[in-house]
Amino acid sequence: MKITKFEIQLQNPQPVYYAGQTIAGQVYLELAAELDFRAITLALHGDANVNWTEHHGSGKNRRTVRYHNHENYLNIKLYLIGDGKEKSKLQAGGHNFPFSITLPMNLPSTFMGAHGRVLYYFKCNIDRPWKRDNNLHLYVTIVSLYDLNNDPNAVKPLSNNGTKTFGCLCCTTGPLNATLSLPKLGYVCGETIFFSANIENLSSKVMTKSSIKLIQTDVYRASTGKQRSVRRTILSHQEASIAPGASFTWGNVGLLIPPLPPSQLIYCNIIDVYYTVELSVDPSGIGFDLNVPINVTIGTIPLRQQYQHINYQNAAGPSGELPDASAPPPPSYGEVVHGKEAIEGAEGEGNTVQGGGMYAPQYPTYEFKG
Repeated sequence: MKITKFEIQLQNPQPVYYAGQTIAGQVYLELAAELDFRAITLALHGDANVNWTEHHGSGKNRRTVRYHNHENYLNIKLYLIGDGKEKSKLQAGGHNFPFSITLPMNLPSTFMGAHGRVLYYFKCNIDRPWKRDNNLHLYVTIVSLYDLNNDPNAVKPLSNNGTKTFGCLCCTTGPLNATLSLPKLGYVCGETIFFSANIENLSSKVMTKSSIKLIQTDVYRASTGKQRSVRRTILSHQEASIAPGASFTWGNVGLLIPPLPPSQLIYCNIIDVYYTVELSVDPSGIGFDLNVPINVTIGTIPLRQQYQHINYQNAAGPSGELPDASAPPPPSYGEVVHGKEAIEGAEGEGNTVQGGGMYAPQYPTYEFKG
């Protein structure tokens, strides 16, 4: 093997960037012997894909329909050395090829879901005459700037209530009443959603449990206009039963928001992301749950009134500078709750995915003091 080391090395130790930031680094190539080449190029690609199938009809008329969609966001290509036409040589030893790319502002956040994804990745190519090219892939997370300070509703308190009765028309019980209140609409990852909730069970039924949940709903849009939604519970707290005639008030409980993609997935037209805090009360026996939902917004830049409560420890930039109040604080990082997923089709003959072919998107989180 002439090539003993082939890496894309980023200045940022975590491959996570805000839209509008500059990605700087180098391609490092170590050769055991002289290498013939026409060019070494580095490309940064970004796109979104939606894909799912549905079955329609039955028997001989049963058919499978595939729904899909695609959007392209980035396709930047740099020639690090060579022009792709003339044959050149690289001597044995180590070679560094620096690069710098400034990201556009209007990029949607990296996202991986059940039926779609938004991905950004570097592809480095060594064009070798009369031989198979060498390709290297490195996936990065890009986070769009969702500034809660630009949303006048982000600071507004929210409340919702629900009522449910049980039994038939001629023999109904007293009502089950529930109220859920939040101090505001807008949050960022790493922040705790505090809430107040009250349940009044005036029915003759035992309420077996009550729970408070943070729910993520992903909406996928096919090119035909067909939509598909996937709803999943991110967090859940549960309390014990409520006897007939009794009441229960939730207290001293909050929902700590884990690393998540921001709401709406702005700048992406084929995937939307929504978040809901929902109070749910489960009756014993036959009967549907009483659900009291409130939609919330998860952004990437916190409200200014909270800056003094953010812990900037370990948040300094690469030169040790501290964040300024007008810019989003540099993030700390955690794996997204979806877990690691393989990138299909990235690895193959002549291709390498840096990091073993597995990719776990990461999103900025903030650590709030007291």
